[in-house]
Amino acid sequence: MTRLVVISNRVTVPRSRQKPQAGGLAVAISGALAEYGGIWFGWDGKTCHRPPTTVHTVENGNIVYATTPLTQAEHGQYYAGFSNEVLWPVCHFMLGSMDFWPEYRAGYEATNERFADLLLPLLQGDELIWVHDYHLVPMARALRERGVQRPIGFFLHIPFPSFGLVRAMPGWRSWLRALAEYDLIGLQTPEDRRALETSLVHGLGARFVEGGVELEGHHVRTTAQPVGVEVDELAGAAARSSGTRRVQRLVQSLGPRDLIIGAERLDYSKGLPQRFDAYESLLAHHRERHGKTVFMQIASPSRENIQEYETLRELLESKAGHINGVYADFDWVPTRYMNKTFARESLLGFFRTARVGFVTPLRDGMNLVAKEFVAAQAPDDPGALVLSELAGAAAELESAILVNPFDTDGMGAALEQALSMPQEERRERWQHMIEVLRDNDLSAWRHRYLHDLEQAAADRRGHPRHPEGREPRDSSATFHLTPEDASRRLPGPAGERFVELWQDAGASVELYAPRGRDLQTPHARGEFYVGARGSATLRCAGSELPCEAGDLIFVPAGTAHHFVDHTDDFAVWVVFVPGAN
Repeated sequence: MTRLVVISNRVTVPRSRQKPQAGGLAVAISGALAEYGGIWFGWDGKTCHRPPTTVHTVENGNIVYATTPLTQAEHGQYYAGFSNEVLWPVCHFMLGSMDFWPEYRAGYEATNERFADLLLPLLQGDELIWVHDYHLVPMARALRERGVQRPIGFFLHIPFPSFGLVRAMPGWRSWLRALAEYDLIGLQTPEDRRALETSLVHGLGARFVEGGVELEGHHVRTTAQPVGVEVDELAGAAARSSGTRRVQRLVQSLGPRDLIIGAERLDYSKGLPQRFDAYESLLAHHRERHGKTVFMQIASPSRENIQEYETLRELLESKAGHINGVYADFDWVPTRYMNKTFARESLLGFFRTARVGFVTPLRDGMNLVAKEFVAAQAPDDPGALVLSELAGAAAELESAILVNPFDTDGMGAALEQALSMPQEERRERWQHMIEVLRDNDLSAWRHRYLHDLEQAAADRRGHPRHPEGREPRDSSATFHLTPEDASRRLPGPAGERFVELWQDAGASVELYAPRGRDLQTPHARGEFYVGARGSATLRCAGSELPCEAGDLIFVPAGTAHHFVDHTDDFAVWVVFVPGAN
């Protein structure tokens, strides 16, 4: 039977065979692995001084948890740097927060390649490979360079930016090309799917085909599959939690007052300052709510070593103090702000207690908190949900009160609508949302995605990505070709042989028709071009080099270059050579 290999940025190894992993996504992945059997590979959350050469493995039933620490440099460049200071803000439409440094990108690529090196000995050749999230976009390319030909799927849990935003990221072509190495790319919403396909078409010259795009003969399937929650499990946990001492303390402290609740990790994409301003707008325009409403915002600590997050924490503390200073009375504090983490069960009990769930990210791939709030409600007296229309969950939870997260007065008015909503209307809205959540629960998400990945695997078997149907051969040969050999002409058959030798040695080879677009060196290592047909001129570092069928040209790492004056039939083999600097 086909095994499943899951690769994610973080892996939490269960402490015992009986105790399941905490968190919805971990439960879904564990369920998929238990069904297929296989490996869960990723970072263990620790740092070290030197990169280890082997992985730490723990077996739990038919699942092998394979983990590795990050070096301190990898943590700074791959994780805190490129992933969270470049990709995260770009994907959340916040270019002003992007902080790009070349070493971030280099560390991002290098860490993915080290992960691929560690994973390779664990593969047996019968796997479906499922990669998760923005940290690991280059993983498929790294595995392909090492000869892995098994189907590889990818799921992006955050939004996919528009093509205009993608182009603001240095090295965007390389990043898109890395995505195009996957056989299946899953996204949260149809909007994200359209954005991805548009970027591949306009950025790399792919063409739209049924079920995705085609790039240089490779069919990249795409799918929109919203991540769900386990509705019955959450509902049961919320009901049980309502009777706990912690939740009862909250109920007693509120008395007859209505609770508005927000709960997520501290992040600038969550729209927290605007949320505080919206609550102040409610108090300013509705004096009848004074003394009768409490806003409780829980913002668990996140990425505490990044200055922007520390600044955000200080801003929220200031806003909470301002609201309380202006509106509080001797027997009423309108705002409760906590920069701390609560157990999931306690949060579900808090959600069940609240009259209003306040979930207003400026941009979000899905936002499972909104779904968890709905699942936690008591069916006979559910609370109302105020939800940002820029959260992926808004596409499913149409019966929530949808708001623009940048319109603070509009959100204040939505809070008043939610607080004054009759019970019957709240029941009707909740019933519609809970039915949607049941249809698209967490189990349905993983089954649908893996079904699509198995279909992509069947397509791959029918259309192997090897010239003339050749399978790659293992080779320990080393080929030496230096920049001094560049720009020399090879006879046609010799040029073809050069391409074949490098591909057999494990180099990534693509046939590319540039159509005049700039090319960036994808691997920051250097590339060889071998003319396949037609003719063109390569402009590179102030020089113009002719390129015809059989010509060989070397481009050093990090050098901007592009083809001009090409014939209509021009195409070139691009050989991405490991170690060619």
